[in-house]
Amino acid sequence: MDKQIEAFFDKDYESTVNEAMFDFDYSFPEEEVENYVLSILAIPYSEFIDYVATRYCIKPIIPSEIPQISNYNAATLGICNILNDYNDPGMDCAQLGVQLFTDGKERKDGAYFKFGENHVKGASFHGLTQCSGKKWFLTCLGRIYPKIDAEMRQYLSARTLLRNPFFHIVLAEATKHDVNIRFFMPGLSESTQKRRSSSCMHFFNVILKQCETEKVPMHRIFFEPESKPEQKLVIKLDVGKSSQFKSYLPLYSIRAACGAFNHDDTNEIEGWVNVKKYNITPTKDMFVVHAEGSSMEPLIHDGDLCVFSYTNANENGAIMLIESNNLFCQHVIKEFHCRPTLFPEYTEDNNVILHSLNPEFQDTVLSATDNPRIVGKLIKVIHAHEQF
Repeated sequence: MDKQIEAFFDKDYESTVNEAMFDFDYSFPEEEVENYVLSILAIPYSEFIDYVATRYCIKPIIPSEIPQISNYNAATLGICNILNDYNDPGMDCAQLGVQLFTDGKERKDGAYFKFGENHVKGASFHGLTQCSGKKWFLTCLGRIYPKIDAEMRQYLSARTLLRNPFFHIVLAEATKHDVNIRFFMPGLSESTQKRRSSSCMHFFNVILKQCETEKVPMHRIFFEPESKPEQKLVIKLDVGKSSQFKSYLPLYSIRAACGAFNHDDTNEIEGWVNVKKYNITPTKDMFVVHAEGSSMEPLIHDGDLCVFSYTNANENGAIMLIESNNLFCQHVIKEFHCRPTLFPEYTEDNNVILHSLNPEFQDTVLSATDNPRIVGKLIKVIHAHEQF
């Protein structure tokens, strides 16, 4: 079994087939590749984790191997479907970006290139794509990826990601203790670390979900930015009850805010924000969250404070804080749209659309199975430079 796992990490079989796939008259051995995948999935996940925990990764972590995506599905199934649909002719990043954006909006060439580049690299971390020259092609795994069911894709992705040095090294540490991935992002500025952290956690969640499914013990993996001296004078760790909801509103992370208002959990208040300073009259239905990521730029930037009013009523076109069961869209700030507007009494066909203001990010569509829940409506954004 150890030899089989070692061959998998070395990509012995895959490399041979992948190289042969560039031959014009090569007959792709689909059944053979499927049997190879089944043999890999038959090995308990604990043995893959044991492998990364006991074998030092000699390859260093480099910035280009730290993921930066906005849509996990686009970086896996989406890329594979596009290349398969065109009979895998090889596409450059800009061509892939054009195909990946499906909202019909016109964008600059640079936006298409960057979106395609980020997501096809994400596919390569899963072993689904390979690059030759400036064009990207499917690997043998990418060729069959759309043909296997969702559960098998999850099982396979959780295994192939471990071959990337970034995930290998972090997971090896997480078998021993909690890991803040910030310490494993060399060469990236603090702002870039924050921007890429959500992408990284998309990938780590695939691995952690598999650990949970196959009951493999694993410590917490998270991102926490470097702490700095307290200088944001509008935020206080605690205030007297006479000031609560009079001048100050509670500050939460996005996840904690959803918990506080949807699950009656109020134990994760990070501090109190003086909103009177910004001409806001507080009420007990209002709260503040820390914004994360760049998907809502230019309105909301990473690190901004967003003041919300609690509501569970939908309002098309409003900026909402939304919680869902979707693994990659659990707690988000997005522009809300619903077809039709009978939220939450909708069917599978009545989709909720979460729109990102940043054109580099695709809209997210949620169905009834994702159980989207509105938590609050945006009232005001307090930008980072105003928080003094």
